[in-house]
Amino acid sequence: MKKILVPTDFSATAKCAMTYAQILAAEMEGGQIDVVHLYLPATAAEYPNIVPPIPEFVEAREKMLTEFVEENCKSFEGGVATSLKVNKNLLVGFPADEIVRISSGYDLIVMGTTGESDLLDELFGSVSSHVARKAKCPVILVPKGIEFNPIHHILYASNYESADENMVHALLDFNQHFKATIHFVHVREEGDTEFAQSKEDIFNELFTKGEPPFGFEIEEVEGANVSEALNRYAEEKEINLVVMVARKRSFWDNFFHRSQTKRMALNTKLPLMVLHLS
Repeated sequence: MKKILVPTDFSATAKCAMTYAQILAAEMEGGQIDVVHLYLPATAAEYPNIVPPIPEFVEAREKMLTEFVEENCKSFEGGVATSLKVNKNLLVGFPADEIVRISSGYDLIVMGTTGESDLLDELFGSVSSHVARKAKCPVILVPKGIEFNPIHHILYASNYESADENMVHALLDFNQHFKATIHFVHVREEGDTEFAQSKEDIFNELFTKGEPPFGFEIEEVEGANVSEALNRYAEEKEINLVVMVARKRSFWDNFFHRSQTKRMALNTKLPLMVLHLS
């Protein structure tokens, strides 16, 4: 994984994402980080009929972007992250749409989310949510205020689609850098009988090339509330990263729309990685 895109709006949350991306890239033995700021020239709310001069507006944004990159790379001077190549780019357009458009040129997107309490609930309808669902590469959503923790335990929220061969391989490719223990966790609800086959499929994929070089657990846990069950498991196992699979009009959308899981408590503590099933 060599090319990482970090969108920024210059917020404190974006700074967390920038730091997370740099340490992650260093953990993966280098690479290139492209920091991008998307904007639309807009009128100020208090002066709706006044459009700021475009050259001055662009110059101001370029200065903000330069300062953001310089300030947030300083803490890595003398460290392993100094070998990373960090580029910056200013683009005009609707942020969500433009990030998705350019995502095909990257191996990973790392971006912040502004959720104060419920990460997924706050994400619903936001730029982060749109990118997470539509991007052409994996996306890691970094909650505000968290620091990078070494990735020793990954929770893979498993359902029928999560057992897809390509999704499991994408997870294993990512984990080759960390050799983290992967916890394949399925929350069994009333009337749920689908996971037995998925469990077998996951097990078979893990041993495609022989015994995997990392630990793993495939578990079913009880819970009328999916979010609470996953949170409880994450806390008990000291999970560092949660991974989920997104597909149009499928698990991801259902996950958002089901009332019991909209109050997802994977809130300001855990980064969330989204893989995309085509």
